[in-house]
Amino acid sequence: MLMKKLLLVLLGLSLPLLGQTSLTPTLTSISPVSGNQGATLTVTLTGSGFTNPSSVLFSGNGVAVQSVRFVSATSLTATMALSAPAGAYTVRIATSGGTSGTQTFTILPSPITSATQLAVTTFAGQGSVGSADGPGAEATFAGPTNIWGDNTSLYISDSFNSVIRRISLSSGTVSTIAGSALRRGITDGTGANARFGVPLGIWGDGTNLYVADAVFDTIRKIVLDSGTVTTIAGSATDPSGSADGPGSTARFNSPGGVWGDGTNLYVADYSNYTIRKIVLATNTVSTIAGIAGSRGTEDGTGSAARFYAPEDLWGDGKNLYVADGSSIRQVNLTNVQVTTLAGNPSLRGYADGKASEARFTSPGGLWGMARIYTSPTVETTS
Repeated sequence: MLMKKLLLVLLGLSLPLLGQTSLTPTLTSISPVSGNQGATLTVTLTGSGFTNPSSVLFSGNGVAVQSVRFVSATSLTATMALSAPAGAYTVRIATSGGTSGTQTFTILPSPITSATQLAVTTFAGQGSVGSADGPGAEATFAGPTNIWGDNTSLYISDSFNSVIRRISLSSGTVSTIAGSALRRGITDGTGANARFGVPLGIWGDGTNLYVADAVFDTIRKIVLDSGTVTTIAGSATDPSGSADGPGSTARFNSPGGVWGDGTNLYVADYSNYTIRKIVLATNTVSTIAGIAGSRGTEDGTGSAARFYAPEDLWGDGKNLYVADGSSIRQVNLTNVQVTTLAGNPSLRGYADGKASEARFTSPGGLWGMARIYTSPTVETTS
């Protein structure tokens, strides 16, 4: 009789567990609780009932959550691009168990509203070519092209040195995190054991960096914690091409700028005159706009559009903005409609004014908030 009662008790305890589902998450705090418009920021979210995976949801449009890292059932970190207008936004956590209540995150107005507010200083480098690491003024570069940053560091494609560099934002100290200066190659590996050809586009999600190697027609990934470099798409040993497909079966032709949203990586495939997409979960490559080998300036949807010389791109979660020849183009990520925002892809010049009247000369790097900024000259499109 005692054994029978014990068995019934054990069954009574176990039956609820058999039907147990994930707990509804709670969100109790966010740190920091604000950030400047246009910044890329990593925040810590604290609460309970978090699972792997969890999603971080913002109200409204314009905040691109690029990555979410599960730390524990009570802690997540998320990297996000604050491209939305200034104001207060609600934040929730979604898991298989449900959706949490909200906390408030505030996007502050950009501190820069006019070029007259800009004071230009040299942060790192000394005007001479080299590859020396060290404090800002003692470091040297050779053809730094693209940059990406988080809360603590800037990461630079030091193209002619064939390396990836890091600058500490707090101290200005420069270090080489991947590759070996002036030693080109295709080798995957860790830190100085890896090799690059000419690294151009660079973008990160807080955990990894993604780099376009224009010489070897590949997209590389660098794990920030370890410095481990791998090739995720393209082939360095086969001829340039335009094939879509998974990983090493895909082909590129001088890939340039890259930008991602945490799910997909977008690539300006310069000499193919196309915009490519890489699904980061599978490394599968597809062409979303333009046709390989068909150069032009036409606006249109997907393969009906033409690009002239797509060099760089940046996105806000809804659209891609492409520096194409002597123009700035927009690619809608929902319907892949391509439109020319400013300039003329095949007509060089320097003129401010309305979009159709403005002129550029080979604009390079792009970045935006409520406006798009492009280099090498300080030109804007509203």
